[in-house]
Amino acid sequence: MKTQSIIALTVSASLLFLASSCGGQKQAANTYTPPVEEVMPFDTPEFKSNAEFFRAKASGVSADRNMAKTVARTSALNELATQVEVVVKSVIQSYANQYQVGMETENVSKIQNMAVTAVSQQLNGAILKDEKSFRMSDGRIEYWVVLEMSRVPVMEAAESAIAADEKLGIDFNEFKFQEFFNQQMKDLEARENAK
Repeated sequence: MKTQSIIALTVSASLLFLASSCGGQKQAANTYTPPVEEVMPFDTPEFKSNAEFFRAKASGVSADRNMAKTVARTSALNELATQVEVVVKSVIQSYANQYQVGMETENVSKIQNMAVTAVSQQLNGAILKDEKSFRMSDGRIEYWVVLEMSRVPVMEAAESAIAADEKLGIDFNEFKFQEFFNQQMKDLEARENAK
């Protein structure tokens, strides 16, 4: 009796399964949704680095608005620091290659490190250009910031660091250095506009 009821139950389940799967192929509903372009905040020229300003944008996500803002600001500062470091190192490398012929690699590295250290202190002067806050569907906050820093204090800090060194300051040509700096800022602007 017990065996018959197990067999009957198994057969019933099998028939139910077969009946539900024998409906033939069903047409898939036309549910194609075309992709939607995402508009990134601060993706216009006034929020990108140019020949006069270093600019960096970043976002942070958190359930707490202040935490999201802190994450966004920290990320933007890191991005700004990276931009500044790349420009300063490129300027010094170009200056050393074209003006200070025969400058040893060790001296170039020393100048780059001194200048980057001096310039990194200028990052505290970065100002908040703009910010936006979005509430996500899960309730968290997405916070966007754009930080901006003028090229002038960066260039001056790099010049001061080089001029302060006894050995390097003797042959330092401030005008030539500024030419290289201005060219690197124009190159940065071109790269930003190409994005």
